[in-house]
Amino acid sequence: MKIGVCGLGRLGKAVVSSAEKEETEIVGVFTRRDPRLIALPANADVYGFEYVSEFQDKIDVMINCMGSDFDLPVTSAYLSQFFNLVDPYQNKKDFGEHLRRCNRYALKGRKLCLVGAGTDPGLFSLLKKICKEFKLPDIMLSVGRAEIKDIYEFTANAMLCFSKAVYSMNKKGKSGAISVFELSLEDLLINKDFSI
Repeated sequence: MKIGVCGLGRLGKAVVSSAEKEETEIVGVFTRRDPRLIALPANADVYGFEYVSEFQDKIDVMINCMGSDFDLPVTSAYLSQFFNLVDPYQNKKDFGEHLRRCNRYALKGRKLCLVGAGTDPGLFSLLKKICKEFKLPDIMLSVGRAEIKDIYEFTANAMLCFSKAVYSMNKKGKSGAISVFELSLEDLLINKDFSI
């Protein structure tokens, strides 16, 4: 599977690092910053965001790591018309509107966009849902400042697993936008390496 990464903040860098460890091919990393000033440890080329649509036939899944407050509402909808997309959107107040907006664009491009694949809503929320469904003790996950790097690595690895599910589901004909809560265990287990 070939991935692209949009955004080079802490989450974007963690996705690049995790993808390199998993030997996932990174076709390109896209940023609004000057690409000539970006140095990455991975074997990934960095491009300006304005060139992202030119890669639609080269990338299987795009992982959007741009800022949640301002960038994701605009960039995820735009990207979902060109790419299968994993989106870490976390603004609970506008979650439904963001999902509907991404759905319109993803359907137009026959792509699949997974919304809310970040932490909360996202993977932590999904873990809580699983615990509730199987009547397991509730997971209380707290993040201290010393652990902040680990939370980005954890989220990056989860987003890479989600990207494999999104790619597989789209190959089977699924398109539009779905929330992380709509994934079934079967969708996640298509990747044998996925573990919680």
